[in-house]
Amino acid sequence: MMKYIIAHKQKGFSLIELIVYMAVLVLIIVALFWTLISTTKSYKAIKVTRLMHASALTLLDRLSYEIRSASSVDVGGSVLGVDDGVLSLNKDNDEITSNILFEINNNRVSISEDSLLEGYLTNDDVSVNKMRFDMYTDNGAVLISVEIQLEADIAGYVYTKDFQTSYVVRGSY
Repeated sequence: MMKYIIAHKQKGFSLIELIVYMAVLVLIIVALFWTLISTTKSYKAIKVTRLMHASALTLLDRLSYEIRSASSVDVGGSVLGVDDGVLSLNKDNDEITSNILFEINNNRVSISEDSLLEGYLTNDDVSVNKMRFDMYTDNGAVLISVEIQLEADIAGYVYTKDFQTSYVVRGSY
């Protein structure tokens, strides 16, 4: 009598199959973590950039408004030509003269009217490294050149940017 050997199929995975599956799973997990880390870094960069540009827009918009509506520059109260500059403007509104002052306080730009602090023009997370004002005159017209360097630091991501512009004092011509 012949004995027949009945081959039956193995159930489960072989060791090589398990190693291949584990390697593929590890690659997928590494790719997911890499994507998560990359996305987090991009989010921080975008957040810092938006915060810095929002502060710069607020600051430059207010500078523009006040310089253009000023009647003159208070040269005695201004500190021009240095990186920690101060700009003092005189405004005449309906026979009332007021003084507007832009300066750096606690690494932020503050604005004061008649020695009363109105507030800060830059965000808490944005520091001002440089604020320089230069004044140029030509035939009675006065031009104020503004250079500002802002720096933002959020969760270890540091972003620094320079902003430059100039405005004409409307009351000067």
